[in-house]
Order: sequence, then structure tokens, then C-alpha cells
Amino acid sequence: MAIDRDLDFDDDLDEFDDPRQKPPRRWLTFILVILLAGGTWYVLTEPELQSSVMQMVATVRGALDSLAEDPVPQPGPKVQPPVPEVPPVPAFHEGQLVTVALREGHQARFRLRNAAEGEQVGPLVKTGDALTVLDGSLIKKRWVYFVQTPSEDSGWIKGTYLQSMP
Repeated sequence: MAIDRDLDFDDDLDEFDDPRQKPPRRWLTFILVILLAGGTWYVLTEPELQSSVMQMVATVRGALDSLAEDPVPQPGPKVQPPVPEVPPVPAFHEGQLVTVALREGHQARFRLRNAAEGEQVGPLVKTGDALTVLDGSLIKKRWVYFVQTPSEDSGWIKGTYLQSMP
């Protein structure tokens, strides 16, 4: 018994195709078109859904527009560098003779303070009294001066209450 080892199946393959052709699925396309039309009608008749869909479309459109355009660099806010605060210049110097000034055009009497911050009351001085400046201090952006009276009493007084002697 001789077996023919050279079997050639390539020649007749076209003959074995399925003679039945599958019918087109027109019913499936028809159902998809009806569902699409019904969904569109439902969205168009519902105001809440319509506004939601419009918001989504606007969001997507804005995102696509921002990706398509080159962003224009916006200038940042102009920041002014802080102006260095210059402390007020002292009006009087150590050893200078000053007088108690008129306040609002009237004679005045002031009590000197025993501390630069004005915590305790000291000796009494009045308008026109001569004082000698011994020291000065900048307290809360204002100058206060340690002064001495002719009777050698001393205390602190605000610079606004003093004036230079003529």
C-alpha cells in the first residue's frame, strides 16, 4: 500500500467557501437610529438636561480651544518694592537749650515723666520754662527727650511740646 505523501490542498480552497452569505443586519442599524433620535428628542425637551449638556459642550469646547491656542503670557501685577521707612530725624540734640512751647496758642503746664514711655508722673513745667536736653529716644515713631530744669529736676517730655530757644 503506497501512501501519496504529496497532497496538494491549496488548489481547491476557493471551492470550499460557505455558499450562504450572511444577510446584512439592517434591523440593528434601524434600532440604533431610533434610539439616537429618541435620546436627542428627550434631551431637547428636558430643560435641565439641555442646560447640563450645553455646559458639558462649552467645557469641552473651552478645553479644546485652550489646547489649540498658544497661551498669551499675562503680565503679573506690578509690585512696588517696599519703601524703606526712614525714622524721623531728632529735632534737638544733647546739651541744647529748649523751652516748653505754646500749645494751640495757649499757655500750658506739663508734668515731666519719669520714664520715656510716659509711665510715671514727674516734675511740673510750664510754657516758656527753659530746659536742657540731656538725651532723646524714639518711641512709637516719635521723639521724646530727657530734659533738665534749672532747678535740676529732670524727666521725659514729647518733642512736640518743645521748641528751640531763640
